[in-house]
This record gives sequence, C-alpha cells and structure tokens, in this order.
Amino acid sequence: MSTALVLGGGGPVGVAWELGLLSGLDLPRCELVLGTASGSIAGAWYASGGADDVVGTLSRLAHMLMPPPGSGIGLAVLEALAATASAADPREPSRALGALAAEADTASAEEVVTLFHSLVGSDWPDTFACTATDAESGDIHTFDSSSGVSLARAVAASCALPLVLPVIGIDGRRYMDGGMHDPLNAQFARGHDLVIAVSCLPYLDLDSERVHPTTRAQQANVAPVLAELRAAGSRVEAIEPDEEFRVLSADGQGLLDASRIGDAYAAGVRLGAELHGTF
Repeated sequence: MSTALVLGGGGPVGVAWELGLLSGLDLPRCELVLGTASGSIAGAWYASGGADDVVGTLSRLAHMLMPPPGSGIGLAVLEALAATASAADPREPSRALGALAAEADTASAEEVVTLFHSLVGSDWPDTFACTATDAESGDIHTFDSSSGVSLARAVAASCALPLVLPVIGIDGRRYMDGGMHDPLNAQFARGHDLVIAVSCLPYLDLDSERVHPTTRAQQANVAPVLAELRAAGSRVEAIEPDEEFRVLSADGQGLLDASRIGDAYAAGVRLGAELHGTF
C-alpha cells in the first residue's frame, strides 16, 4: 500500500505544530511527502529524518516574516490570498499578485535562499516534493529531487509569501507561495492508496463565527479536493487543528507569532500521542 503525507501551510507556528504532531504519529513509510508553503519546511525535515533546534530555527524565520508594526502588510497579504483562493480561475489574480510581489521591497532572494539553506540543508529526500506558484503564469508547479534545483531554493519558493518575501527565481521563471489557491494541494497525492493530509487551519467548521473570513476563503478549497481523492479510490485521513491549537494559533491569525512556536510544538506532540497508531 502506498502512502502520501500532505502537509499544509501555516507559518512558523504551523510548522512547529506539524513537526510535534509527526513526532508522535508513528506513520507508515511514506512514498510521497508533499509540502506546500511552510508545510514544505516540515515536509523536508520529516522526510530527511528530523530537525535540530526546531524552536530556535523557526523563531528566526518568524522574525523575518513579521511585517513592520502598523504597516498593514499582513492584512493586505491575507486579503489578497483570500481573493485568489476564491476566484473561479486563480491564475489571473495570482499573476496580478505576482507582479506586485516582484516589485515589493523585501529582502533579496539570495538572502532568503541562504536562510532556507540553514533551515533544510541541501540534500533532497527522495520522497519529498513541494509546490510553488509561477508568479507570471499563475500555475502551480511541483519540485522534487529530479527538478535540478537546490532543496533550499525550492522550499524558499514554496514559502515565498508575496509582498513579505521575495519571488524566487528558478530556471528563468519566478515563483512564490505554493498555497495561493489551496493551502494543501492534496491533488498531487492522487493515485496513492492512503493519503494523510495535515491542515494547520480548520477546513470543516468554516461557518463558525470564530473563523476569520480570510481563513474561510483560503480553506474552502481543501474539502472538495479531499473528496475527489476519496472518490478516486484513496483512503484519506485528514487532521485539522484540535481545540488546543485553534486557541493557541488564534484560528490562524497568530501563525507568524514567534512567541507561540514552543507551545505549538508541545501542542502537536500531545495531539500526536493521542493519535498514535491511528494510521
């Protein structure tokens, strides 16, 4: 039986929670570990056998991602992502946002790739793949060990939150955040017998008043894709935040807050222990 592990985006706080969760799940061997956005960091670490100093390393990333106080950039990014996710064809708004991202005043692409090299190293795990959005066409692209690009550059591209991090050049194209339309991109796990999908944001209880409208828009595409995988014959086991992590992450609004990273990892460990042996 082939197994695919799909890890969704959720900022540094989400990465910590995912890694804590995975530490206790005791998963079967995964033929595919697919990461989108910050889920690509968790995926690269998991597929390569673990990570050292999770809290310290993710805190450095969180400080880079935090927009300046009062800048309004954080809300602008969330609203842009929500609009893109809600579009019938997300490529057009992705292209528009990609053009803005290419002109944004951010750190240089090489600075960011260097940071991600310290995060994930240089050796591609054979089972790992990550997604990124082509900033010019709006199409979703996957990178893996056969793509001829460094692991750090591919993960940096997957995590390149527009207007906050620079677009990342790969083979003459420019790439940004892989979660522009769907924070999981579980469609790339099609054909696997078992798909274990981990979402850092709720995707079932989207009508709840506690779910921010931007989160609701971003997450609305998750359930239909998982349903399509089930209809195609895969057994799909999805994990979304439990109440502890929903409170800790402010239902997605606190996922860039470095002060929450240690608690998020501990919350993930507890949930992983609770779900141990489920799969």
